Amino acid sequence: MRHLIEVHRESFAPARPRIATAEPLPDRDAVYRHFEQHALRRVGWLDRAGRARMRQAAAEYTESWMAEKGAEAESQRAAQQACFDDQWRLLVDNDEDTVVGILAAAFEAVPGYAPVAGVRLENDRVGLALTAAADSVLPAALSGERRARAYEAMVKSHALAAVKHAFALAPGLRSARVVV
Repeated sequence: MRHLIEVHRESFAPARPRIATAEPLPDRDAVYRHFEQHALRRVGWLDRAGRARMRQAAAEYTESWMAEKGAEAESQRAAQQACFDDQWRLLVDNDEDTVVGILAAAFEAVPGYAPVAGVRLENDRVGLALTAAADSVLPAALSGERRARAYEAMVKSHALAAVKHAFALAPGLRSARVVV
């Protein structure tokens, strides 16, 4: 029964801004070998000077190709980071669609945990409508008064857990109102 009345003791990781990472570049040696192999096809085995020139050309082409791919990867990372920054700004500024969407998705993902039926946002205050679990989840052996106290503790624990979860997910929230 403890797991029903101590749900609020769980800690929730606070939301943090996402960090975009660039796609890893291919192995420079493998790229060089590829370009070298193609460059040396045009040169005879005994043409040492020609082969040296082709190896040098392959090395230069490898460097320019790697630089180009690195610039592309950084450009994509920067664009993705800008998108992440915009999403974070909307979350911190309590954009209604963003906050309600994130909270609704989070509470929907764990339906039996803190059954939140509705989420509403007004400025920096969130309103949560909880659906209280049936008292049948409590052990049948409890007497009437003990059952009522355990049910009350369970509902309060779930309400507090829902509020803690909401505050962890939306850093711009300052207060919460819970209706059961």
